[in-house]
Amino acid sequence: MRKETIVSNASPLIGLCILRKLDLLKSLYNEVLIPQAVYREVVVDGAEDPGAEEVKRAIEEGWMRVLTVKDKVAVTALMDPLSDGEAETIILALEKDIPQVIIDEKAARKKAEIMGLEVIGTLGILLLGMLEGVPIDMKKEINRLRKEGFRISNELCNKILK
Repeated sequence: MRKETIVSNASPLIGLCILRKLDLLKSLYNEVLIPQAVYREVVVDGAEDPGAEEVKRAIEEGWMRVLTVKDKVAVTALMDPLSDGEAETIILALEKDIPQVIIDEKAARKKAEIMGLEVIGTLGILLLGMLEGVPIDMKKEINRLRKEGFRISNELCNKILK
């Protein structure tokens, strides 16, 4: 069952690309929006890193779009302690009245929830994919993400593997 639209931060896009599972977003959502700061982080600054080509291709295919956040003051207000990508992700979702964001970082997740947004992360996307019938070995994927430097607590890992 496809959901409407979601706004994503950079790390979930990168993580899904590392796992070669970015297309899960395409099958789960009608559209994925990313703010300019996320595009810059993944595609421009990360041109040689995992995710750059995949995100560019998703934009070319039209199921992912880059939008500019209008309320720069709100973004600036969130940037302590959040990154510009995290702050823009939250503000873009609020500006476009989109109830759900994809964010992995704990402080950004907490801020998004305080601001009334539903939050899902990379592992949550994988679980949704599994619920839709996509064969995913969660233990293997978690280990791959950890090897790539993604911090996943043992508590969360155990919860997900149950």
